[in-house]
Amino acid sequence: MALWIVADRDYSSHAFRMLIWSLGSRPAIPAKRNEAPVSPGLRRCGVLQGIGPPETRPISEAAGGTLMTITLNHTIVPARDKEAAARFFAQIFGLPFESPGGHFAPVRVNDTLTLDFADSEGAIASQHYAFHVSDAEFEAILQRVKAAGLAFGSGPWSLDDGKLNDWNGGRGFYFEDPDGHVIELMTVPQ
Repeated sequence: MALWIVADRDYSSHAFRMLIWSLGSRPAIPAKRNEAPVSPGLRRCGVLQGIGPPETRPISEAAGGTLMTITLNHTIVPARDKEAAARFFAQIFGLPFESPGGHFAPVRVNDTLTLDFADSEGAIASQHYAFHVSDAEFEAILQRVKAAGLAFGSGPWSLDDGKLNDWNGGRGFYFEDPDGHVIELMTVPQ
């Protein structure tokens, strides 16, 4: 999964600095001539994988945008019971899961992304996790959701209408996991 970060041409802008700071780095500095700025932390940590070629950029140069390719490696998913939550997710998505044996119960989603389920005390704030999947993966996951007797729906405002959406010419649906996180599947990225 690639994450494109859009920055306006004014690299000193407040929005761009806040974006870089939100990634845990210092303010951005220009990389090489004609490239987007790269924060020292991103370059040092090897998070930045490269600048996308102009033909892959969804924002035109005339619109004043520049893009960077960054891969999300892992994220922490809060749960009441990390192992139960990880098993649930792995079962619904058809992924392997081995007992955690550590602070997290990790589920490897693909070559670049791991969801690290972690025990959380108190109320768990609902998060939204969206996955772009193939048509075959979509069908298999939808069948497992139905077989588990889970409610699903066509949008985040209708999690239990039992319908699919057709946004962007594809198919999609939403459902909640046992901890209240909203999971979205789509066959065409948004």
